[in-house]
Order: sequence, then C-alpha cells, then structure tokens
Amino acid sequence: MAGTLSTLPGSRPSGRAPGPVGWGAALLLAAFVLAASVLVPRIVSAGPSGRFSAGDPTPSATQGAPAPTPSASPLAGPTSSSPDRLPGPATSRPAPSAPTSALPSASPTAAPSGRPTTRSARPTTRPAPRFEPVKIAAWDPRNRLYGRAAAIECPTCATGRRVQYLGQESSLVVPLQDVAVAGRRQLTIVYESAEPRTLFVAVGDQEPVTLDLVGQGDWTTPARVTVEVFVPAGDVDLKFYNARLPTPDLDQIILR
Repeated sequence: MAGTLSTLPGSRPSGRAPGPVGWGAALLLAAFVLAASVLVPRIVSAGPSGRFSAGDPTPSATQGAPAPTPSASPLAGPTSSSPDRLPGPATSRPAPSAPTSALPSASPTAAPSGRPTTRSARPTTRPAPRFEPVKIAAWDPRNRLYGRAAAIECPTCATGRRVQYLGQESSLVVPLQDVAVAGRRQLTIVYESAEPRTLFVAVGDQEPVTLDLVGQGDWTTPARVTVEVFVPAGDVDLKFYNARLPTPDLDQIILR
C-alpha cells in the first residue's frame, strides 16, 4: 500500500510511513476520482441537446425527468450538431388545390359578373283563331244603301230605327271585314213588316237564300228569322234585296 500511494499525483516520496493526515488525503482523492468516473457520463448524457454546460442542473435534480421524445413529424430535418444553430420548426407543404372544372356551371347564378343574365325563350303558341260574332244595326253608317233605301226613326224597333223602301232597285249591303275563320254561321235578321214579303240574302258570290217572311200587321213590331249560311274568311259582303218586289223593312243583323 505504501508503494501504491507514493505514485499518486501530488504525493511526495518519503522515507517514512505516512501519518493519519496523509492517509485521509489519499482516501479523499480516491473517492473524488471514483465519483467523477460515475457521475460525469450521466450528467453529459442528461442534456436534451447532447451537450453538458455549466448552466445545466445537477444530476440529482434531473435524474427523475423523462428524456424528451423526438418530433413525430416526418418533415422535420435532422438535429444539427453545431452549438450555434438550433433545429428549425417543422414545415408542412400546402395541400394541392382541387382541379377546376372547365365546364360551365349549371347554376343560374354562375354567369360572369357584369353581363346580364338571359332566360331561355319559351316557345309560344298562338291561340287558335276563332270567329267573332257580329251584331250591327241595318242603318249603321258603315253599311251601304242603294236606290231609294233610307233609315227612319222607330222607337219600338230593336235599334230605334229601321231601313225602309227596300226591294226592286233598292238594296242593303253589310260589309264584314277580317273574318278570322270560315264556317257555317247562324244569321238572324230582325225586321218589321205589316204583310208577308220575300227577302233574298246573298253571302259574297254565293247563291242567294230566299226567305218568305210573315207580317206582324204593322211596321213597328219587330220580328225575327234565323237561317244558316256559309261565311268565308277575310272580307265579305252580306246583301239583302229583292230584284222584283218590295221587301220588309230591316232593323238589325246578327251573325254567330
């Protein structure tokens, strides 16, 4: 033992055995060397960055702390070994945007701003033409009177007046304009006559219809007669006459 202790650092060779003080110093130095060999590796490995510095806590204060877990992000780079640089924050790449469709949107509000929106034109169908009924006084100024035919006041007549002196060279023509639909119509004639008389009715160029009318005993009481005739489309004349004999006085013409 004396030979071993003489080789320790800081000891001086002596020709006598060391005293109690020398033995105490040797034991203290041996204990310090043993403690350093055990504790220094733990302190060095306990740092989160792999380094030991003077500001790190003592092994007794950090021995129970769990070791930090590495970042789970696959995009984080490796930890730099340089003492002057710390690992940067993990970065993530932006997700790719959804592809934009090149087809126009079916929504009615998808029209470009600034342009007026137009609605598709709906197919329109015109209503079917129909015949418009005609109701006209015999003395109406639009009618044409020929020969001695003339209008006279008649308070009891249907229209307040009547056309007299028809027949022979005198006649009445009622013009129809813009007849929408051709077809067979009901022609009603309102007349006044004191005795039976014959009346001819011609529609355009067609053969005339002969009407033998009864009298009412005076020239102020209205009477009616209805006959079916064919009326072509367009403009057409209704002619009332008797080439040989006098006719009844005419009051009103109704065509349905």
